[in-house]
Amino acid sequence: MKKFRRDDAKRFIQRIKTYLETEYHLKPKCECLLGTNRWRSKADIFVELKGVKLFIEVEGSQPHPDTNVAKYWYWIDQTKPKGKVVLIHVFGHEFYDNNYRSRTLLCGFLARKIRKQGINFVYRPIPIDKHHPWSEKWLISDLLKLTRKEINRLIK
Repeated sequence: MKKFRRDDAKRFIQRIKTYLETEYHLKPKCECLLGTNRWRSKADIFVELKGVKLFIEVEGSQPHPDTNVAKYWYWIDQTKPKGKVVLIHVFGHEFYDNNYRSRTLLCGFLARKIRKQGINFVYRPIPIDKHHPWSEKWLISDLLKLTRKEINRLIK
């Protein structure tokens, strides 16, 4: 089975960017810098949509996806953004295998901790089904459909 890799992630990020541009007439930022004076990191996609700060992270090769959730916690703590912050987190199927199960559970744990601090934070993991053979066709159709659904649901 072909794994979801960095090049696949880049193509998917471009598809989501195009969707946000055509569907909502927005100009999403790719590889958007997050940070403060002392700390810098990047978001794969950022757009502000109807008062919602929407971030999309796509894991193409990172073996520690929980770091992405932690960086948003730090960013929220340092910048105190107003309104809702949404993180859509797309995972390749290898993150749901035994080796990475603890990492994906940690992502959810961190998201719950962020919300317990009274922060209007929504975390939506979108797994790529590990039983579905990976293909460019699936990237373009099913995964994009899931992400569109989440975007539309979250901005209402």
